[in-house]
Amino acid sequence: MSHKKRNCILLTFAILAFALSSSTLSANDEETKRVAKEFQDSLTGLDNNMVSKSRRLEMRMTIEDNEGTHTKELEILGKGYFTSLARATAPAREKGTKMLRIQRRERGILYLCLPGTSRVIRLSGHMLRQSVMGSDLSYEDLLDAPRLGENYEIIRGREIEVDGKKCYDLQLKALKRSETYPERRYVIEKERHSPVMQELFAGGGKKLKIIHYGKITAFGERHYPLHMTVQNLLKKHSKTTLEFSNVKFNVRLPRGAFTRRYLEREW
Repeated sequence: MSHKKRNCILLTFAILAFALSSSTLSANDEETKRVAKEFQDSLTGLDNNMVSKSRRLEMRMTIEDNEGTHTKELEILGKGYFTSLARATAPAREKGTKMLRIQRRERGILYLCLPGTSRVIRLSGHMLRQSVMGSDLSYEDLLDAPRLGENYEIIRGREIEVDGKKCYDLQLKALKRSETYPERRYVIEKERHSPVMQELFAGGGKKLKIIHYGKITAFGERHYPLHMTVQNLLKKHSKTTLEFSNVKFNVRLPRGAFTRRYLEREW
């Protein structure tokens, strides 16, 4: 075989190999895009489940730690992602404690009004990360509903099975440094876009909290958890359980409810 003919054959094989490789890469790209869209749709669906134009609910918070078991009860009004008003209704010593969470110029602010006094304390910045009533939750954990689909990007994802249900296991990274949790891991039920489990991380990948969700209940097209357990890994032998009742979405709320003036009222 001549040198020229051999080179022609080798060139032909090279072209065929490149064509097959390009076709495979193209198919892989399309599959990657499809899977990424499914992941993003699931994250958006989770946002839609957890957040509403307005909401009203009652919450029973049970704290288990080295000092025993403590139970708190609260009423919560909420609007959108970062606007909430909460009032403690039990036990007697904390009844009347009120918290107003609002957002101003992308900065979180919380007003705290203690029982038996009209004095209002303003908290902001890192102070919003303090524990609420000795629980495993911070003020932000309790009163915020992070806009995951817009504030985080999916850096890894896979499909897993939890209790016989197909789920997406997503690793999220914050798009802004201002986010309290730079990284989150979310396990989301594939069919209903409902939360199953969440892990919260500090910068550098240190795991801070684990949240498990249960009693997923349908409210129209929305699927919302009525039971949560929260474990703060920075606190030893501590766990907080949240149970929600009388949950209502897209309801009319009192006029001016999310103002300092309303907070100072007796209600």
